[in-house]
Order: sequence, then C-alpha cells, then structure tokens
Amino acid sequence: NTATKKAIEGMELISGTYMELENLEVDVVKAVEDAKMTDQMMVWYPFPDAVADMANDVPEDIKATESVMNEMIELCKVLEDTELVKAAEAYKEAVDSLLDRVSDVASYAIVGDNAGAQNANMGMSATVGAITDAEAIFNQLLEEKMDSLVNERREYAQSLSDTAQMLVFVYIAVVILMIFIVNFSISKPAKNASNHLSKIIEKINNKEGDLTERIAVKTKDEVGQLV
Repeated sequence: NTATKKAIEGMELISGTYMELENLEVDVVKAVEDAKMTDQMMVWYPFPDAVADMANDVPEDIKATESVMNEMIELCKVLEDTELVKAAEAYKEAVDSLLDRVSDVASYAIVGDNAGAQNANMGMSATVGAITDAEAIFNQLLEEKMDSLVNERREYAQSLSDTAQMLVFVYIAVVILMIFIVNFSISKPAKNASNHLSKIIEKINNKEGDLTERIAVKTKDEVGQLV
C-alpha cells in the first residue's frame, strides 16, 4: 500500500545518505594523507622550485577538502542526527587545524624560508593525533548508525512477513467459517430433506407410503423453497 511504499522509500533514502557519508569520509582521509605528505615535502624536499610549486597548489587543495567536510556535515543535518553532526563538526575542526598548519608551512615555502616552514611544522604530530581520534569517533558512530539501520530494515522485513502470515491465517479462518456457515445453513438442511424424501419414496415403493406426509420446512429462503 501507499504507507508501506513511502516507508520503504524513506528507508532507502536514509540508507543512501549514510552510504554517501561513508564515501565522503574516505575522500577526507585521502585529502588528509595528501596534506600530510605535502607538508613534509615542503619542509624537507631539497628542491626549492618544486617546493614552491607544491606550496602554490595548497590553497586549492585546502578549499577542496573544506568543501568535502562541509558536505559531510550537511548530510548529517539532513539525517537530523545531532550526535552525528557534532562528531562531524569535531572531525572538521581537527582537519581544519591541520589545514591551517599546512597553509602556514606553504606561506614560508613559497618565499623559500625553510627555517620558517620547519618552525610552522612543529607540533604536527599532536595535530595528526587529534585528527586520528576525531576520525575514529566519527567512523565508529557512523558504523553504529548504519548497523542500526540494517537492523531496522531487517525488523521491518520481518514485520511484513509476520503480517503476511497473519493475513493467511485470517484468510484460512474466514474460509473455515464460511464452510461451516454453508454447511449449517444450506448443505445440512438440504441433506436432511433429501434423506427424508428418500425415505418417503422408499415407503411408496414398498406400498407403505403416506402421500400426506410432509417434509418440515424451517426457513423461507431459497433452501426452504427447494425443500
């Protein structure tokens, strides 16, 4: 029916949103790894021109990563899941801290200030650790939500199965009731009348018949008229 169809469509929409979130999170992980690699190369790569080229690409890379993070948060809001939104925002805050640090390193690398780049890179381990923690929390929560959705879909499917079984039982009960009604109101009276009529005919054949004998009629419906 319409309600069932809407429920299934809603569930599929939510499921698709969670899958999209998972894909975006993979993109964020790749972007973070790229940012970490770029950061290290800008600090330690011994070729200034190549370092400057990498540094010039950093703003565009940061913009792309921020766009993905914002999209993740918006999807969490679409799901109306406050817990997931908070986890995504904390994740973004940790990633932003890394991006800010990489941006600082890039600003020094562009002008060839390697000492300044190394100084800006200090504390990177703590920044990366914060991202790892935030990522783990978000992924765990996302996995729990997806598992919960799978269980809900399984229970919903089971409820549909139970409903179908119940409808079959009701159908069988109705059929049995109809058979009983037909037997009690039609078949049994007709059979009794037929048996009675057979006895009358048998008596007539044996020259013991009483043509004044009548079959008792208890109803005025079609069966009674037939009798």
